[in-house]
Amino acid sequence: MTRGERPQWNERITQSMIPSPPNERAYVVDMFQVPFDNPYKAMMFFTGIDFISNGDAILSTLMGDLWKVSGLEGDAGEVVWKRFAVGLNLPIGVKVIEDRIYAIGREQLSRITDVDGDGEADYYENGANDFFGFKTAAPHTYGLDVGGVSFALINDRKFKSTPGDVIDAMEPLFEKRGERRLEKLDTINERDFDTSALDREDLTLWGERQLDFLKEWGRSPTKLRAVLSQSVYCQPHHLMVADFDSNGWPQSGRKRALEVIRETGAVMIHGDLHFATLVQQGIDEWEDAGWSFTLPAVSTATHRAWRPVVEPENQRPGMPD
Repeated sequence: MTRGERPQWNERITQSMIPSPPNERAYVVDMFQVPFDNPYKAMMFFTGIDFISNGDAILSTLMGDLWKVSGLEGDAGEVVWKRFAVGLNLPIGVKVIEDRIYAIGREQLSRITDVDGDGEADYYENGANDFFGFKTAAPHTYGLDVGGVSFALINDRKFKSTPGDVIDAMEPLFEKRGERRLEKLDTINERDFDTSALDREDLTLWGERQLDFLKEWGRSPTKLRAVLSQSVYCQPHHLMVADFDSNGWPQSGRKRALEVIRETGAVMIHGDLHFATLVQQGIDEWEDAGWSFTLPAVSTATHRAWRPVVEPENQRPGMPD
C-alpha cells in the first residue's frame, strides 16, 4: 500500500489543559479535558496511552478507537483531539516503538500506520495473532518484546476461584469469630486458623490457556523475561494472616503458576499490594522459585511500613536490624 484515502474524521476537537506549575520535580501532572461530547458519539473508556517522539499522545479506548492528542508540550492552555483509527477489537493497550503505533486487542497485535501523513490511520497490519483461545472468553494474556526484554502480561484474576468455593471449610473460622459475616470473607486475621484447609486441587488461579501460553512463551530464545500481573503470589506482610485477594490463594493454583514461571526463568512484577516488596518465592521449599517485585502505590491509606511477625533467622552479616 503506497497511499492513503481521504480523511474520514476531519473534526479537530479543542479542549482545555491545565499544565503543572513550573518546578524541578521529577513527577508532575498536567490535566486536560476529554471530549466526551464528540461528533462521533464515541465512548471514551480509555485503556492505554503512549507518546510519539513529537510529544503527541496516542490513546486507545475499549470501544476500538485510537485518538491522537496534540499540544501537550505547549503553553497555550489547550490541546487538540483527533480520531486516528477505529474498528479495533477491544484494544486494552497501545505502544509506540520508534514512532510505529501498536495496539493489543482481543484477536491480534495490530500495527497501525498513517501512510500519507494526514493524521489518520490508513493501514492496519496484523503483527501477531498466535494467542491462545480468543474465540470465547478472552484471557487477556499477551507477550510483548521491548528493548531486548520479553514481557508476559497475565490477567491473573480472570479464571481465579472465589472464596465462596470454600465457604464450607470456613465454618470453623466463623465459629471462632462468633458471627457469619460474608462481607468479611476476603481477609483472615486469626493466626490459629489453618489456612491450608481452604485449598483444593480443583481450585484455580490461572486458566489452562494462560498456563499453556506461558509455557510456549518460555520457549522463545529471549534471555531477559518478566511476568507482569496484578497481584503478588503470596501474602508477604503482617497486616493480615491471609488475603483471598492476593495470589497466595488458592495454594494449589499458585503452585502450578509458579512452577511454570520458574521454568521460564522470569522475574515477576506486580502492583496491588499498596507498598513495595521484594520477595523470593517458594513452592516446596523456601526460596526455590523466582523473585517478585511489587511496585509502591502512588496513593494509599494503607501503612507504608511493616515488620515481619517472625524475626529473621537467616540474617547475613552487615544487614540492617
